[in-house]
Amino acid sequence: VALMLLSVPRICAVPGMAPLTIAGQRLQPGAYGFGFIAGNKMVVMDIGGNEIFRVATTHDESIARPTPLQILSDATSGTRLYLGRDFVPLSPAVR
Repeated sequence: VALMLLSVPRICAVPGMAPLTIAGQRLQPGAYGFGFIAGNKMVVMDIGGNEIFRVATTHDESIARPTPLQILSDATSGTRLYLGRDFVPLSPAVR
């Protein structure tokens, strides 16, 4: 399993900047590692390697050209973080 780094902006006082919600789990500003793991899951860890949470991923057969890592957004499905055809929904957290 390859792990990637995710940086959530720390400047939450700036209008439009907010913590992030990943599949319903709130993620405070900071630096994190994450990876898509077996069992259709995504794990998020702090930079010390401590697990913060796991969320279920969804498989999307309709995506025309899956790439190793991408963020796609549209009016009907919202914003999604993809690894290949598997994704988790992303959204700004409610303050």
